[in-house]
Amino acid sequence: MNVFNPDIILPNPMSERVTDLVVALIAQGRLSPGQRVTELELAKRFGTSRAPVREALRTLETQGIVESAPHRGTYVKPFDALHIARVAEARYALELLSVRGAMVRLKTDPGLAAGLEPIVQRMRAVVSKEDRLRLNQADIEFHREICVISQNEIVTKLWDAIAKHVLIGFGLMADRYPDSDDIVRQHFELRDFLIDGNIGDLPPVLAAHVGGLQRPGLEPTSTRDLREEKL
Repeated sequence: MNVFNPDIILPNPMSERVTDLVVALIAQGRLSPGQRVTELELAKRFGTSRAPVREALRTLETQGIVESAPHRGTYVKPFDALHIARVAEARYALELLSVRGAMVRLKTDPGLAAGLEPIVQRMRAVVSKEDRLRLNQADIEFHREICVISQNEIVTKLWDAIAKHVLIGFGLMADRYPDSDDIVRQHFELRDFLIDGNIGDLPPVLAAHVGGLQRPGLEPTSTRDLREEKL
């Protein structure tokens, strides 16, 4: 499977491209949690110099994707069930804001939903190509577009901060959600809910869509409180 996806990954600057490519490799299982990575190896793999790789690894370290230690080098951080569950919990809390905001905006301007249509159609198209990475990337794009529709810049920035963790979680949990057609169907349904749904029904609808909220070792109290929030 080719990790180079010009439809999703911006080509410039090169360090940003390398950052996204490393995340794609982790999401595909081609770099494993705990695996050591080096500037030289990645530079050869991506056909670039070491400078943008070095910058990309620094960025990924600040984002919690890799970690480095003196005399040990740089490693992909562990993405165990607890970490993925915490990402899902944070994502749920964030998307309560973005989806609710988007639904309010769509009540007065339904045309704002137009940006979702090409994304869900692209998701449908890549299913036939059995390209799970592109499907997952489009999934990320769909939810970012909801943030844009909400017109909440803070929520959009927070989504950008968590998106790489979500993408990696999608990849590592792919065996839990093997039916790509079902993933596409869920996004068509969420699109329809955004336009015609009742905001009061949002917490359970979103919880079902996000999934992964209760995993071993995760205390989901805050999530339950969010589900019971009066909207």
